[in-house]
Amino acid sequence: ESQNYSPVIKATWTTVLARHSLAEVGLLFYGKLFDMIPEIQHMFTSERETQSAKFASMLATIVSSVESPEVLFEQLRLLAPMHIQKGVKEEHMPRMGRVLFATLEHALDAPLTEEARAAWEW
Repeated sequence: ESQNYSPVIKATWTTVLARHSLAEVGLLFYGKLFDMIPEIQHMFTSERETQSAKFASMLATIVSSVESPEVLFEQLRLLAPMHIQKGVKEEHMPRMGRVLFATLEHALDAPLTEEARAAWEW
């Protein structure tokens, strides 16, 4: 499946980065996150700029690993302990996905296509 979805994910990401810096994408994500899910704000103890930069950098790493599911899985697996420690639960994930989509759509200034949405959901 990665061969079907990775070009779409990378194309979307390239377009986002043509319009916004990594720092802007991170700040946009956290702005959307705290607007859409304000009750989780207490989980974030770092300065927003610091947290935003970490998120954007990790998202860029994940996008660059999308053609290698094993590498992608390892990247995501490494994130799990810290997120569990902070209190992130499985039921948060669908909402986080909606935040990511809202961030991408804002950055693109357009809704995601069905193809792009399916790729990012993969």
